[in-house]
Amino acid sequence: MYRSPSSRLHPGGRRSRVSPTPVLWTAVFLLATAATGQDGGVRTQTFELQPGWNSIFVEVLPEPADLDAVFHGLPIESIWGWFPPSGAIDFLDDPSTGLEKVEGWRGWFPRPRPEALLSNLFGIEVNRAYLVELGGSVPVTVTVTGRPVNLDLEWVPDSFNLVGFQVDPDQPPSFGALLAPSAAHAGQPIYRLDPGGLWQVVNSPFSAPVRSGEAYWVYTRGGSRYQGPMEVVTEAFDGLEFSAALDSQRLRIHNRGLVDTQMRLRVLPSPTPIPWLERSFTDTGATLFDDLPADSSRQADSGQSLFVQLGVRRNELAHDRSEQLLEITDGLGSRRFVFAGITRGHPEAQLPFGSGSRAGSPEKAGADPYAGLWIGEVMVHGVSAAQTAGTTPLPVGEAFRLRILVHVDDGGQARLLKEVTQMWEEGTTRPDPADPTLQVVDQPGRYVLLTDPSLIPGYTGATLRDGVPVGLRLSTVAYDFPELHRPMTGTLGPSGQLEITLVLGAEAPTNPYKHRFHPDHDNLDAEFLNPEIEAFEVTRTITLQLSPDHPAGRPPAGWGSSQLGGTYREVVEGVHRNPVHVEGLVLFSRVAATAQLNG
Repeated sequence: MYRSPSSRLHPGGRRSRVSPTPVLWTAVFLLATAATGQDGGVRTQTFELQPGWNSIFVEVLPEPADLDAVFHGLPIESIWGWFPPSGAIDFLDDPSTGLEKVEGWRGWFPRPRPEALLSNLFGIEVNRAYLVELGGSVPVTVTVTGRPVNLDLEWVPDSFNLVGFQVDPDQPPSFGALLAPSAAHAGQPIYRLDPGGLWQVVNSPFSAPVRSGEAYWVYTRGGSRYQGPMEVVTEAFDGLEFSAALDSQRLRIHNRGLVDTQMRLRVLPSPTPIPWLERSFTDTGATLFDDLPADSSRQADSGQSLFVQLGVRRNELAHDRSEQLLEITDGLGSRRFVFAGITRGHPEAQLPFGSGSRAGSPEKAGADPYAGLWIGEVMVHGVSAAQTAGTTPLPVGEAFRLRILVHVDDGGQARLLKEVTQMWEEGTTRPDPADPTLQVVDQPGRYVLLTDPSLIPGYTGATLRDGVPVGLRLSTVAYDFPELHRPMTGTLGPSGQLEITLVLGAEAPTNPYKHRFHPDHDNLDAEFLNPEIEAFEVTRTITLQLSPDHPAGRPPAGWGSSQLGGTYREVVEGVHRNPVHVEGLVLFSRVAATAQLNG
C-alpha cells in the first residue's frame, strides 16, 4: 500500500505532530523551466523526482494531460491532487488515516496496482499543486510540456493552502520578500518539505528562497486574491489569442511590490514568430505603431500598473498558425509567461460589429481571405475647378468625410452596399444518440448580413437593446442606386483596385436637380400635366486604388488583413458642363466575416 505523509499542521501556530514511523519525503528541485525554441507556444517544466514523496507545482497546461501518458513507465506509486474544500483546513494530513480519508485530496494509482480502481484523479491541471509518491531507490526525471495559462491562485481564507509560485529560477526571491506586500500572508506560517521527509516550518522567511516548481503549505489570514509582487492580466485567461475581431490587445502588468522596479518584457524565439507591433501615443494624442522590441524594460512604480498595447501584422505572417511566448520578469524574482497565438488568412470566427454581441458564436469563414463586410471612411481633400475645365483636384478649404460600404463574397466579388443589417439565425438541435432524452447541437447559430429588409422578420436580433433582441444596421447617404447592392469590378486587397459607375437618373428621388415644388425642376411641362425631363442625369465613376503601404507610413495592427487603405478618386458628370474630379484617402476596416449576403 502507499505510504502516508508524516506530519500534520494546525492553523494559528499550534504544534505539528510527527508520526513515530519516519517516512521519506523529499522536496522537488526544478532543473529547468524554459520556453522551448522548437514549439513556440509551449514551455517545458522538468522535475527531478526523488524516491518517496515529492511536492510539485505545475505551471503549464500539459498536452497530453493524462496522468498515464505523463508518467508512463515510471515507478510511480500514487499521485495526489489538492482541491481545497469550501471550509478551512484544520489538519493538512493525518498519518493514521491516509490522504484518501482527508477532505480535499484526489488520488491516482497506476495500473496494474490494485488501488487503480480507487483513482479519482485523472489529469494534470495548470497552476495546481500535487504530491507525487515515487517508488524504488533511484531518482527519475519527468518533463511536463504545455501552454502557460494566466489563471489566478485561489486562496481558502483563514486556512493553510498548498500552492506554488511562478518565480525566476535564476533569481529566486525569498518567502519574506515574495509575501511581504500581502497582508493576508506576510508573517504567516509556511511549511516546506525537507530532505528528511518532514514538513518543516520556514523559520527564516527572508533568507529562504522560493523554488520554481515546488509547492508549499502557506497560511492565509482572511481572504486574499494575492498572486505575487507582479501580476499579469490579459483580456482572456488563456493569454493573447488574436481572433478575427482582434488585431490588438492590452497587456496589464501591475507592480504590487513595495519598491519601484523595471519590468522586463522578452519575446521568446519561436519557429512560427508573430510580427509584433506596439501602440504608443505622441504628445498630441496621435497613435503610433512601432515594432515591438524583442527585449525591453519599462519602469513600473510601486502600486502602479503598466499597460502595453500589443498588435500584430496579419499580412506579414509566414505560417498558417503562429504561436509565441512572452516572458515577463520584475527583476526581483517574479516571472510569468504569456501565450500568444494567431491564425493567418480568413478567420474562423467573427464577432458582430455592434456591442452586446453573442460573443464566441461561430461564423462560417469565406474562401477569399478578404471576404466579409468592410466599412470605408473617405476623407476628400481635393476637388477640381469645374468652371475652368480643370482635371486636377485642388486642395479644399476643409476636408470632408464620406462613408462607403463594400461586401466581398467567397469568390472575391465585391459589391457596393447602401445599407446592411446584421441579424442572428438560431441553431438547431437533435436528440443525443447516446441519450435521446437530451438534445445536442446539430447546426450552430450564425450571424447573417441582410440588404433585403423583407428578410429581417425571418431572423432574430444580433444584440440586445433594453432587453430586446434587435438587428445592427449600417447605412450611408453618400450614394444611391435602385438595387439592394451593386457589383464592383476589380478586387479588394492590399494592392487591389475597385471601380464602379453609378447613374442617378432624372427621376431618382435623390437627384439634386429634381424638386417637387419647383416648376423648372419637377420633370413636368408648364401645365404640370405631362412628363418632361428637366433634371439632369448625374453619373459618378468611383475608383478605389488600394495600397500595401499605410498613408501615415506606420501601419497599425491588422493593416493588410483586417484594415486596408489607399486613394479614393471620383469623376462626377452632370452637375456641371465640365466633369468634376474628386480625390481623397480611403481607410477600410473589416467589421464582419460573413461571406454571404441575404442567406
